[in-house]
Amino acid sequence: MTPQEPVASPSESLVARKDLKTLLHTLTARAYTLVTQVALLVASARLLGAEGRGGYVAAMTWASMVATLGGLSLQPAVLRRATLHVGRPWVGSSLGTLLGACGLVTFGGLTVTAVAYKLTGGAIVAHCDGPTTLVGCMAIPFLVWEQYEAGLLMATGRLALYNRAQLIGRTFGLIAGISVMLLGGRVIGLIATQTIAQAMVASIGIRSLWSGAGERVRFSWRVLWELASDGLKAHPNSVGMMLIASSNTLVLSVKAGAAITGQFHLAGQAAAVLQLFPQAATQILYGKVTGLGPAAAWRSQKRLLHAVTLVLMVAAGAAALVAPWAIPLAFGDDFRPSVYVFQWLMLPAVGSGFAMMLAPQNVGRGNFLLVSSVALGTGLLTLGLSTYLVPLFGRNGALAASVASGALGTVIAIGYYIWFEFLSRREE
Repeated sequence: MTPQEPVASPSESLVARKDLKTLLHTLTARAYTLVTQVALLVASARLLGAEGRGGYVAAMTWASMVATLGGLSLQPAVLRRATLHVGRPWVGSSLGTLLGACGLVTFGGLTVTAVAYKLTGGAIVAHCDGPTTLVGCMAIPFLVWEQYEAGLLMATGRLALYNRAQLIGRTFGLIAGISVMLLGGRVIGLIATQTIAQAMVASIGIRSLWSGAGERVRFSWRVLWELASDGLKAHPNSVGMMLIASSNTLVLSVKAGAAITGQFHLAGQAAAVLQLFPQAATQILYGKVTGLGPAAAWRSQKRLLHAVTLVLMVAAGAAALVAPWAIPLAFGDDFRPSVYVFQWLMLPAVGSGFAMMLAPQNVGRGNFLLVSSVALGTGLLTLGLSTYLVPLFGRNGALAASVASGALGTVIAIGYYIWFEFLSRREE
């Protein structure tokens, strides 16, 4: 034992136990949501095949990308506003302003989609037909609002409500999605059910936020300017993360076709299952940082960070070992090429989970510009590598881009950790 690591006090031990209890509750809800997502993944792979799933992926990835780009990263801005208005009313003006912003983003996103579809002849969504693309775009307002609502619910200590919304919406999405596919609804039917499910997830928390606002719910241009000012500092980070996660899939959909896109995306979705643990931990850590401040929350955050990263490393190794028989068994022989893609994606999965759990510190300290610059640079690297390598090597090119950007992101995350540890010791 060293002076730098004092023995935890009884109050700290109590906080740690409460953190563990909250983490377990959140993990339980997230695990159920994950089960429904995996079940839908298996069903769509079996019933739609690689090409059909590729079309579904392209349409929904486009909608998600538009929501991310247009959303202006107002979620971290809301969390930041909560830390600056402790003891003062802020929810009503934030809620009303975010509802108005969601409408503006939706209008802009649908306009951009119509223009992009026309100019590319549908290539931007793997040549899905107009009605299929339109149904997919109906998810845009609900994808945007889920970002905003999640920030409000986390900042006001209503994480349980957000978990409940996920559970209800994803359960409906699973049952309705499989039913529609069995009845011959194919790609457009699956997209429609998932759009409705997203609407359920996004709308459940509004009533609680409205009734508990503590002030009149109103739209304010001043508040929008404040949120947008902070959000735009963080927005390059969101754009960068979106490019890291989706740019290779979009390039594949344009250059390699729906079948290869479906195989690659399935591997990515399977790898994303591991992010259950850091996602649940990060939601808890946002609440701690907004409530205690980044410096006071660092010690308990560090303990949780170490534990979850260890679990993530063990889970990634085990998943890579069982993938050669588990993926064909679950998804069919059409997805056998997904096996080696999944195994390689286990490497960046650990690093991205580690980086994710450091995000609350950066948001709490207001390090928007630094984090945004790093993430945007990494995202542009992924896009550039994908654009260059995919025409030459197909899915292997997309995989190389993902692994390279993941390695860079891991190195940067380790640098953040060392920096936060230094700041913590200096502030003690």
